[in-house]
Amino acid sequence: MEEFEIQYKECFVAFLDVLGFQEMLNEHKKEKLEKYFKIVEKEIHNLKSADTIIKRYIKSIVISDSIILCVEPNNDQNKIQYLRELCIAIAKIQYELMSENIFLRGAITFGNVHFDVERHQIVGPAYVKAYKMEEDLAKFPRVILDTELVVLLEEDKRSFQELISRVNTSLSTEKLYRADVLYCQITPQITADQPLFVDYFSGLLRTNDCDKIERALNNIHRNLFKSSYQFPKYCWLRDYVLTLSNSNPNQCLSTQKSKIILKNLRGY
Repeated sequence: MEEFEIQYKECFVAFLDVLGFQEMLNEHKKEKLEKYFKIVEKEIHNLKSADTIIKRYIKSIVISDSIILCVEPNNDQNKIQYLRELCIAIAKIQYELMSENIFLRGAITFGNVHFDVERHQIVGPAYVKAYKMEEDLAKFPRVILDTELVVLLEEDKRSFQELISRVNTSLSTEKLYRADVLYCQITPQITADQPLFVDYFSGLLRTNDCDKIERALNNIHRNLFKSSYQFPKYCWLRDYVLTLSNSNPNQCLSTQKSKIILKNLRGY
């Protein structure tokens, strides 16, 4: 038996959880489960083969309804870029799943973690914190960021808006991803309980894929009426999407089908 030694390294850790996964299992939705695993595998593969700085440093484990991503920055100067590219990967997974009526909730932290891909082992305070934040604080279909990242990445500035701006305007992956990466509060229309979360609907809009956008909007509308227990989650998602739709001139939001769904979402 090989000797086992925990070797902590400072990393960004993302813990993502699929909402309604048990329902998919109970209802024997084999095709939907297959789409979930296929999309996640595809986006992780794309991340590792894209022209990014984190492709050599990204590690991943997918177990049932949990997706765990880990990135170890190779120097302090590029931490913002590593965070940006990790958030881009998460946004792509989110909006691809969104069009298939699969929604994620999760959290991103930074700190000590031991991550062994071959043994499918992960342990450490950064992972535990990401797991607890997803469980206790994420609440809605969103991936939140630990507020302590402001102190880590902004030093004495300690400003949420400054961090959002730096992550969103980093230029090295501009050609690969032209949408905002972190949500920038436009109006107080959506719940502001968490100041930092991945802005995945902006990413979906920038694809200009009208079919995916229409399906995503329709999925949100349908889920509003699905369950009283789930209503708060999809009500938040509706407000988030409407806030961005009201300020975005995207042509796919002007199709007849999108206009009808958006009108229904506003009146639900």
